[in-house]
Amino acid sequence: MTTQHHETGRRTSAWLAGLGAFAGVAHGLNYVALHDAAHEDEPLGAMLVVRLVIGMLLGPALLLGLRALLRRLVAQLAVVEAARQRYLAWERWTWIALLLWGLGAFGIHLGVVGDLLIVAIFACAQLTLLLYPTGRTDAVDVASFGIISSLFMASGFAALIYQVAWQRALFTAFGVNIESITIIVSLFMFGLGVGAMVGGVLSHRFADRLPGLFLVCELAIGVFGLFSLALIDVVSAATLDGSLATISLAIYALLSVPTMFMGATLPILVAHLNAFYRHTGKTVGVLYFLNTIGSALACFATTDILFVLMGLQSAVWVAAICNLVVGVAVFVVMIAVRRVQAGGAA
Repeated sequence: MTTQHHETGRRTSAWLAGLGAFAGVAHGLNYVALHDAAHEDEPLGAMLVVRLVIGMLLGPALLLGLRALLRRLVAQLAVVEAARQRYLAWERWTWIALLLWGLGAFGIHLGVVGDLLIVAIFACAQLTLLLYPTGRTDAVDVASFGIISSLFMASGFAALIYQVAWQRALFTAFGVNIESITIIVSLFMFGLGVGAMVGGVLSHRFADRLPGLFLVCELAIGVFGLFSLALIDVVSAATLDGSLATISLAIYALLSVPTMFMGATLPILVAHLNAFYRHTGKTVGVLYFLNTIGSALACFATTDILFVLMGLQSAVWVAAICNLVVGVAVFVVMIAVRRVQAGGAA
């Protein structure tokens, strides 16, 4: 059995190495094709060779390293053993999503948005393996509490990207000074506070639909995020010559909806997770811990990676994709719990 297990592991590693090389080369070719269309007068011979070599070497290393990291994280997650074993048995097939980078061979050249969509498809496939019902009501309930609370980290990651990116966009329009910084940060935090109050009311009124409320919040934030920079440009152009009060009201009117949904997620999840822990202090502590970790990671990733490598608009799209993926994961959890509970009732 041990020999067979090692043989399966070697075959899987070889398959992922080959897939990584293919994905790396395909991604490099897509980049060169898009660069060629934008810069027709620049020679691409050297760039093509460098991109292909880098893709062929880094692709396998990145995939194998990421797979090892994900498997280690799954081993630490609060999921039932049946779900964990299913993940370990089938997760290698979720990497097939990376074959979509080969669409360039058919003339479909993917840019940043295409890259993000491929990553989102892969993430949804991975989460579905973990969240699909295992056949026991209590097992799915425990998994839903652990995983939905863990998804709050991704929500915090996205929220900090939005805050930094929206501040950068508003600073570009209105300038960087103590007044603009104070107004923008204060209005952002005020929106979160209002959202927390609204979320507290909703968590009491709809105590039996808390995952659904969290789903609505994440999808609303994600949809707004996709168009947020364009909306900021419109508001900035309309209020550029206005008074300080006019600009402040316009900024709050624009950001009040997404920040309200962001603020509402915490009390909603506190009410949901408290049904599992039965301890308010532990519930709030766990959620703040996960959300703060996500926010801290976003502070580094946004300024030092996303802005540098992808730009402002793409960074916001990354945040929106995070929200939408979290929404899909919560939806899968809800369906899983309902199906198993319906089967148990029958």
